[in-house]
Amino acid sequence: MVKQAATGITVAAEIAGFIKCQLLTGRYTVGDKLPTAGDLARRFDVDPNTARAAYARLKAEGLIESTRGKGTFVRADIQQRQSSRLGELVRNAIHEAHSLGLSTEDLATVIWLQKRFSAGQSRVWYVDNDFPYFEAIRHRIEELTGSETLGCEPGGLKTRIDKGAGPTDRDLVVTSKYNSKKVAESLDEPGPVLVPISPRFSPETIERLSELGAGFTLGVVCVDTLFADISGKVIERSGISAPQVRGNSKDLSTLPPVFAGTDAIAISTVALSRLEAARVDLPDKPIVPFHYELSEDCESAVLNGAEAVSGRLHAAGAWPGR
Repeated sequence: MVKQAATGITVAAEIAGFIKCQLLTGRYTVGDKLPTAGDLARRFDVDPNTARAAYARLKAEGLIESTRGKGTFVRADIQQRQSSRLGELVRNAIHEAHSLGLSTEDLATVIWLQKRFSAGQSRVWYVDNDFPYFEAIRHRIEELTGSETLGCEPGGLKTRIDKGAGPTDRDLVVTSKYNSKKVAESLDEPGPVLVPISPRFSPETIERLSELGAGFTLGVVCVDTLFADISGKVIERSGISAPQVRGNSKDLSTLPPVFAGTDAIAISTVALSRLEAARVDLPDKPIVPFHYELSEDCESAVLNGAEAVSGRLHAAGAWPGR
């Protein structure tokens, strides 16, 4: 979580904003049960009172409600609410444009140009299969670039570009090396500055795995099969050569072999939260939670990419011209 001093807003507001984004993107819909305040506190490494304050903000907006003994649930369809407000905003903008003698097409062109050139700074995109899973990396990219990242999955990138809502040659796109080829094929030439990065585990996590010694079998649990495979490869690259049994929290039937046939388990913090919420009992063996982070080399690559984009903006100038 970005510290309060760096963002100018409270941590509770940041967490509330994160939950609201999940409502907007359809991660949670009306009637869905949200994580407990305790789960939320552990996920963001904050005091439970901070998590409760985040939920209090969302309750005040009428987005969620709590039932004693049952939990916290989504109350309002924020997508529908935002769609209605956006429709009203667009209708008003079109009316004002017509009063100035501009057609709807003229208005769309002005908005597109203004968005692309007038900000004087690049946008930063983080493209990966499951954007929330790489939260720690996303936050680090935001700290390095000073910009809020725009999330997108590789499969949806081309669609966004075709609709005129994707990255342009004034933007920075960061993606994992696993997806870099697919992402590069979606981008126009000349396109945005593309920076492929490789995820890694913290030195502390690798140290804990190394302390398990030789001759053990390691279980690897992530949110789904893809990330279990990726995490297994990250572990191997880190020098941990133990045989692996992999499972995921999306399909609980994959877990018994992991729990029974291993000597220790490496589990992503997101998967751990899911299993705790589902009240799945973990086996009585060493458990090593992990998350991904950026290496120093990857941080340098992101900074160099941001500088390259800034150079493009400086060369082009702001719109309209100075």
